[in-house]
Amino acid sequence: MDRSELVRRGSHAERREATRARVFAAATDVIYRHGYAALTTTRAAEEAGVSRGALQQQFPTKEALVVGLIEHLADVIDAPRTARLLDIPAGVERWLALPDVVWGDSQSPAAITFLEIQLATRSHPSLAERIQPVAMALKRRRHDLIFAIAQEAGIDDRAAVEEIVEHDTAALNGFVIELMFTGDRHSVLRGFERMKRLCSASAASLIAQDR
Repeated sequence: MDRSELVRRGSHAERREATRARVFAAATDVIYRHGYAALTTTRAAEEAGVSRGALQQQFPTKEALVVGLIEHLADVIDAPRTARLLDIPAGVERWLALPDVVWGDSQSPAAITFLEIQLATRSHPSLAERIQPVAMALKRRRHDLIFAIAQEAGIDDRAAVEEIVEHDTAALNGFVIELMFTGDRHSVLRGFERMKRLCSASAASLIAQDR
């Protein structure tokens, strides 16, 4: 392969990635502002400023776009959360900071869009079928990270850690939905603080158990 071919392929890959980034940004904006039902491949292309053909070369259907988007959103959400966690001293302090770090950006456009897609799977079985393998891979990735944090805190019971993660993830999603529905921030924050106390108590129990 000569130099010109390498340059051509490199340029094509760069254009492809630039198109994906613009489409994902546009799709996120549409879902965040107008809901899942408002997203179409045509609207995503228009909002992104790309041709429908360019979009459909990568995402031939709305479902294909949404599956790609959910992976992208997970990276957008998880990278800064991980960075914030790494700024906190390893051990019990980092473990106890998890709820606050996650709650801190749980109402960001990326997080709300992610939640909107989760809710959409209930009434779109074909989307749910396509997205579940991706969702499970993301869950395993997050569980691996959180278990590593737990081990730094002296907790070695992975099954117990995963139970806590499942409980707290569901609770946090519920808090976000309740806040959107009622606007009752005071009550939601009281519930969140109670969840944190339960998390702290669970950690103390598991640390004592593993000693």
